[in-house]
Amino acid sequence: MSRHADRRSFDYCKETCPEVSRVVGDFLDGEFDKFIEKVKEVSSYKMRLALTDACSDLIAAESEIADLKRQIEQKDNEIDDLRRQVRDLEREAA
Repeated sequence: MSRHADRRSFDYCKETCPEVSRVVGDFLDGEFDKFIEKVKEVSSYKMRLALTDACSDLIAAESEIADLKRQIEQKDNEIDDLRRQVRDLEREAA
């Protein structure tokens, strides 16, 4: 997993547990820290990992799209060159 994918995942969804801890912690004693850690273990960490994996896939897809666009441009240029060659040959034959 790349650092870029990790950063991008935080662009989509910031950490939520610190905010939840802060808000609810004002009303509960230290047991809430244990509760939050358990929530992180069963959900938050897994969701962050899945989001980061999805961002990594997205980055790879964006890179592939950019490569394909370059290939299309290259093929368009080749087609234009071939069309010019055909026109030149048609002129010579006429």
